[in-house]
Amino acid sequence: MHLFWEAFSSITLITFTFYAFLRRFNIRPPTDPELLQRFQRLQDRVNAVEQAMVQARRSVAALAADRPARYLREAE
Repeated sequence: MHLFWEAFSSITLITFTFYAFLRRFNIRPPTDPELLQRFQRLQDRVNAVEQAMVQARRSVAALAADRPARYLREAE
């Protein structure tokens, strides 16, 4: 599990660093159709990673909320 979180945090750091770089230098999508398509695929991947991070946060929050109830059930 530790390895999963280490990989997840590394991927997250790389993704958001790249995203911040694009934002900082105000990089716009290319106008060439092939490059535009590649840029769109990259943007789709970034969106997928962001959605995965939101889902992971929700899952962790749900597990944290369920933990006391689970301990009470196990104690009975």
